[in-house]
Order: sequence, then C-alpha cells, then structure tokens
Amino acid sequence: MLPITRKISPYNHSAGNSIKFIVMHDTGNYKDTALANATYFNGGDRQASAHYFVDDTSIYQVVEDSNAAWHCGDGHGAYGISNYNSIGIEMCNSGGYISDTTINNTLELVRSLMSKYGVSINNVVRHYDASRKDCPHNLSANNWAKWNDFKARLANGSSVDSLITEVKNAKLKSQIAALQYNMNLDYNAKLQHTDGNIYQETLDNLKSIGNIIAKGHKSHIVLWLQQKLEMWGYLKKGSYTDMIYDEPTFQAVTELQKRWERPTDGVLRLETWSVFLNN
Repeated sequence: MLPITRKISPYNHSAGNSIKFIVMHDTGNYKDTALANATYFNGGDRQASAHYFVDDTSIYQVVEDSNAAWHCGDGHGAYGISNYNSIGIEMCNSGGYISDTTINNTLELVRSLMSKYGVSINNVVRHYDASRKDCPHNLSANNWAKWNDFKARLANGSSVDSLITEVKNAKLKSQIAALQYNMNLDYNAKLQHTDGNIYQETLDNLKSIGNIIAKGHKSHIVLWLQQKLEMWGYLKKGSYTDMIYDEPTFQAVTELQKRWERPTDGVLRLETWSVFLNN
C-alpha cells in the first residue's frame, strides 16, 4: 500500500467516531489530486471534509480516524450511516473518470482499514447508501456497474468469510497462526482458518474477547500477548505471571497503546489488536 501522508486539518471535524462503516466518495471535480484536496481542506472552514484522499500516486489523511469527518452527514443517519460511525474516503478524479490506478490504491487502503477496525465488506458502502446522493458519481453509470466491480474486486481476497490480509512475513504469520489456535483452544472460537493469515472471522472473534481480557483473566491468549510484549521490550522476563493478565501486563499494554496512539486503558480493542497483527 502507498504510504499515508498526514496533513491533519484543524477545521471541519467533530470529536468522536465509533467506526462501523467505510464510506466511499469521489471528489466531484474534473481533475484533481490528493495533495490539492488536503491543502484545500487545511485552508479554512469548508463545511465539509473526509478522512482520506486518494489519487494515482498518493494517499493523504486530513482527519484523524478517531474524529468524525463531515462527509455523509447529509443523510442525518436515516440509513444507519453517519459521520460518527464511519470513515470517509474520497477518490480523486483523473479527468472525467477515476483511474484504475486510483481504484487499486483505494482498494488497498480500504482493506487496511477493514483489517484495523474489523469492518466487514458489507459495511463498505457508497455515500449514496448514507444519504441517496449520487456519489461516488463516477461509479454510478449503468446502475452502478463500476461500483459493483469495485465491491467484487474488494471481495477478491477480502470478504466476510475469506481473506482480509495475506501475511507475508513468515515469523509474524507463525505468531498469528498460534494466536488463532489459542482462540479455538481458550474460547471455542471455531475458526475455520488457522494458517496465520488475517480473516474476518479472526477479527470478529478478537473483537468479542477484547473486553473479556481484564485484570486477573487467565488464558493462552494472554501468554501470547506477554511473549509479544516481552519481545518488544514492554515487559521484562520474570516480571509477570504466565497466562495471567496481571498488573505488569496491563501496564505494558497501556504503554504500547500510548506509543501507538491507541486509547490507553488496557482494553484490547481491535485498534490495539491491529498493532499485534501487523508487527
């Protein structure tokens, strides 16, 4: 995936975002770039915004994921999708159309965000689905034929029942396979895939156990976390009790959350699991 360039605007966003949807837009211009849009939305009160802008060569982030961008509020939540439960992504126009390169770059960004926040492919939607606006307009012709193609390409290796992220690093893949095995062992997760790649079922189950792992909780999953934390230098060998989510382990998790800009409460939400699954 292209690197994400952060150009966070002080304007046009609100505090708070409980991410359930990824909402797709196009910019509506004839020809533009991600940088030009990021600069524009950093330049003053525009009464609109999005989290990300994507073009052929770059991805710019303008609003923090944890804040609500002003991108689909025109629907007033009538269809269950709002600024406060979604990430908005704008695809830039290449001259009357969205180029295939921009589409590919966008697909990679969407897959990354799906993995990070546990968003299913069914919740990757159009601005149209939030408000009935004709957006992304450049994907709407012929009864949304290009949008259907976008979703089909997204589903190719990224659907509810199949692969979200193919893990290339052999060591990390082995670690994730052990995590998946332990999820079946400890929580009867009944995962169909335990090969170390990241599937929607893995994310769904991690999301469900995130609040279970509190202080005093005992499981092989906790030992897995402790070993990762020790490997990264957050925990010292002999300072914690194996398999117990004890005070040293809790403090190590909060230190990791602080360093990775996650909520620093020791709760293992998907935002925190994403650090362990991607490193």
